[in-house]
Amino acid sequence: GNGEFQSSDLDNRLGLMPGALLNMRLFDAGLQAVRDAYSRKGYIAARTTHAFSFDDEARSAAASITIVRGPQARMGLLEIAGLPDEAAARLRESWSLAQGAVYDGIYVRDFLKAGRDAFPAVFREFPNVSVQVGFRGEAGIVPVSLTFARQGSDS
Repeated sequence: GNGEFQSSDLDNRLGLMPGALLNMRLFDAGLQAVRDAYSRKGYIAARTTHAFSFDDEARSAAASITIVRGPQARMGLLEIAGLPDEAAARLRESWSLAQGAVYDGIYVRDFLKAGRDAFPAVFREFPNVSVQVGFRGEAGIVPVSLTFARQGSDS
């Protein structure tokens, strides 16, 4: 742990069980779960590195994982393009991540999923959504741009 999470919480997110066979696909998914947890707290540039030490006699391995959080990001401007003004305004009103708030790196994905349920007509008419998430690391500001387009549109 490093103040953001308890070590036991990180261990649970990794999903490793002592004595179980090491499955690298599950291990990689666990590392992603750890990065996602940090991303939700604004550490969208968080990186993980790992190293294994092997004990051939005991037929076991131990993993050492290092997490580098990076700077904590804050929400910048939200831009919504490609929609009629009324639809863009309704989507903008449903965006609950305030400018200046700690940026949740998973929020856009959750927002679009909820938006498809809340505004099905908009997403049927404009099913193509381009997402641009910027990150000005030195300032820690994350502007978000959502651009909607009709099916088969080149833009």
